Amino acid sequence: MSKLRLHGTSSGYTDIAPTAAAGNNTLTAPTGTGTLVIKDGSGAIGITSVQATNANFSGTTRITSGISTTLRVTTGISTTLQVGGVNVLNSDGVNTSGIVTAAAFVPSVGWLGNRNMIINGGMTVSQRGTQTSITSSTYTLDRWKLAVTTCGAYTVSQLAGSDELTNTSGRNSLKVDCTTADASPASGDLVILQQPLEGLVTNPLCWGTSGGKKAVISFWAKADINGWSSGTKDFVVEIQGSDSQEFSVVCQLAATGTWQKFVVPIDAKTSSAINYDNTESMGINWWLDAGSNYKGGTGVTGWSAKANSGGVRAAGQTLAIAAHTDNNFYLTNVQFEVGEYATPFESRSYGDELQRCKRYYQRLTKYNQQVYGSGYFESDTIGRHCITLPVRMRSAPTATFSAANTFTNVYTGTLSAGTSVSTINTDEDTIFTSLTVGAGGGTDGQACLLGAANSTTSEIYLTAEI
Repeated sequence: MSKLRLHGTSSGYTDIAPTAAAGNNTLTAPTGTGTLVIKDGSGAIGITSVQATNANFSGTTRITSGISTTLRVTTGISTTLQVGGVNVLNSDGVNTSGIVTAAAFVPSVGWLGNRNMIINGGMTVSQRGTQTSITSSTYTLDRWKLAVTTCGAYTVSQLAGSDELTNTSGRNSLKVDCTTADASPASGDLVILQQPLEGLVTNPLCWGTSGGKKAVISFWAKADINGWSSGTKDFVVEIQGSDSQEFSVVCQLAATGTWQKFVVPIDAKTSSAINYDNTESMGINWWLDAGSNYKGGTGVTGWSAKANSGGVRAAGQTLAIAAHTDNNFYLTNVQFEVGEYATPFESRSYGDELQRCKRYYQRLTKYNQQVYGSGYFESDTIGRHCITLPVRMRSAPTATFSAANTFTNVYTGTLSAGTSVSTINTDEDTIFTSLTVGAGGGTDGQACLLGAANSTTSEIYLTAEI
């Protein structure tokens, strides 16, 4: 059989050629829009070329030349997709030795590790415990700080309940509870929940260079606001770089007491360098209340150096957490990552999260002669000791201690409670301490250990926060 040539109303034509298979060939006229079936004696479809934006086929389909922009299987099952004779899609998944590109790869289960630059975003670690009567900048849950400037008083606590698990898929959340109200903040007043970030953590962003990358923040939040029965309540999320440039977005809560997920895209920052060492490169701020220096003006889009005047930095903020002691704000599952798309929250184990937190704060606890470190008697009443820290800290920490009488110099003789304890010096890995006890017993040069006094709990607190 020779080929069949079709002419249209305009110039040009279409050739339909038979396959090499024996037997007759059947051309089935279209039964619906855009459907054309050419079947040989063996029942296979053969098409020598296709030039169409979209083509819908049933049965076995071969594209021997040209470009197919869309291949759609509308019914049945496509078991194998071949490209150049290689199976790249089958029932086992996608298999290719080449490069696969897409706007984003977002897993529906599991996670891609180490992409979240927020530490303790799931609010699982709280070494300090509940913090009460906060009226100034105070660290609360690990890596989270509440900054308050003469705008009421607050308690910050860690929650762990079914409400979080049911609505956010997370076990914990951070709660900011107004305990002393200030319904009329002065012009310079503010309440900000924030996490300062270290340059060594945020380096993948390359901000402040021509290669600066886009980023995205995602999180869950809710609020209890006295008298709120309709309308919305707004808070402001702000990135504040170490170069004093800010990027801010207004986030709108739709209903009281209801968890809501937010996704905030952040423009790439390609000029004005930020810190890239172990100092603060930026802070992420949640503006919960503010005076007229910060709110009431017109918001500025994009990166800009915003003055602490004119009502710009928190423009659009209406949450006003300080207005009543019934007001609360909740936050959890905070993620800050490189890219244009928010991926599922990166859940880390408690042990992993705790180790990350200990770079900035450590709470060492011992009981009843349990030992912190070893040393020697400088005199019969003074012991000196070296304590190796379990995690290297961001910088040489500041050390504080529980009461001196909760410590003792442990040795083979009678143990006396301490009367004073202090640090001699510290570095990122160790602290060198001095403990004076009330009665002697040791001798100069004799070995001793720093430990908790008999039947007593002692603690050492180390901070290297930004």
